[in-house]
Amino acid sequence: MKKTLFVILATISVAASAVEVGITGSNTQTANRYGYGINVSKNLSGIDFIAGLTQFYRESDHQTRFSLTASKEVFKLGKMGFSGRIGSGYLINQQAEDGLIGTIGVGANLPINKTVSFGVSVDRQYGQDKINSFDGNIVTAGFKFGFN
Repeated sequence: MKKTLFVILATISVAASAVEVGITGSNTQTANRYGYGINVSKNLSGIDFIAGLTQFYRESDHQTRFSLTASKEVFKLGKMGFSGRIGSGYLINQQAEDGLIGTIGVGANLPINKTVSFGVSVDRQYGQDKINSFDGNIVTAGFKFGFN
């Protein structure tokens, strides 16, 4: 399943001429889960659209998170850009019900060179009633690699 999803995300990125691929690490506040993920993004009219897959772990209780986020840079301080973020997604839980989520947050991005940048974001996640035990903050950090 994970390999299939990776192939699908890669195909979408090529088809959409995605210019950035990201590798991330995450931590959720309420469920105390650590995770890693991959995402592809495309900038359209100044808005970054980011499709992501994150796998969270906590002992034997794993969680897979599919997400689609829109991010808009709203402020710049030197080279560092700050953005507002809004998104949606779907959680697949190993030992709980699955369900839809919504997110809202902020991010910061620091270019390292022309093709690599480091980013960090804090998003607040809100889920359906059946999965609202996973509501809370998610801190994500990672690197983006651009392909022109």
